[in-house]
Amino acid sequence: MTSSSIANPNPNANHGANANPGSSPRSWRTCLAQVTLRAEGWESECEAIAKGGWDAVELDADRMARQVEAGRPAAPLARFAADRGLTLAALSGLKGPGPAEVLGHDEEAAQRARDRFRQRLDLAVELGVPRVILTADPTPLPASAPGVVPEADASLFGRWMEALRFQVEQARQRHLALSLEFHRGSRFCASLDTAAAVVAALGGAESGLSVAFDAFHYHCGPSKFDDLSLLHPRNLGWVQVCDLLGVPRELAGDGDRILPGEGDFRLGPLLETLAALGYDGMISLEVPARGFATIPADRVAMIAWHALQRTLELT
Repeated sequence: MTSSSIANPNPNANHGANANPGSSPRSWRTCLAQVTLRAEGWESECEAIAKGGWDAVELDADRMARQVEAGRPAAPLARFAADRGLTLAALSGLKGPGPAEVLGHDEEAAQRARDRFRQRLDLAVELGVPRVILTADPTPLPASAPGVVPEADASLFGRWMEALRFQVEQARQRHLALSLEFHRGSRFCASLDTAAAVVAALGGAESGLSVAFDAFHYHCGPSKFDDLSLLHPRNLGWVQVCDLLGVPRELAGDGDRILPGEGDFRLGPLLETLAALGYDGMISLEVPARGFATIPADRVAMIAWHALQRTLELT
């Protein structure tokens, strides 16, 4: 897979006269999450990402699905990116099992969720993306639904695992790697230790399953530093970084994410730990675009590239 390195940015990029890429003690593979840019259309976004110095992108499933639903075949979209030196490294934004799939009280809704998931996997295949990022669904279970009582949590977790097993198998059948992202608001997978245990229970690397580590949910959720020792090269498939400043972690939402190195997260020691564990995969910068709504995409991509470079140079 072609990928970015902070020591070797996209040779087609134009960083300007004052750019100084520098070097890093190690060559990290890096990419930019599409959601970091405001939606300007596929061609404009690709041009912006390449101009900003990146050569890999983490696609947003909803944004790409809208392109295809508008009548644009996936293959030409992928070729346009490839022609600009961009690797489509992953498709994110897929959701793990939700209330309908776990509770079984609304089979029509559960079937719609399963169909939507399969459609997103098919989209990944059509785009030539090798990996999908599946986020544990934080949607609360309705308190009035059948079976939702505190003593039933163990039973509900078993149903959630079975629904997740279906998703893992669907990805495996399509030869897609699937990385499970723990979400601090999830009832069933809110922490790194749970995500690592679930990945192991469902077959791990043999099933094409790994952990997606999002620094936001790690820092703002119930995960502990000791949980990092559960990771190793075979069960860690994806890493996303961002930062947070001046917002209580209990109240922080996706819109509060900022560029790495500008906030309170101690990302340098975290990345050093992941490197010591043997992780040499992708580092994705993911900062939802709400804070950049008035800034052109190419400018955001360039600023983001330099922010991640500075962060990685601390490791």
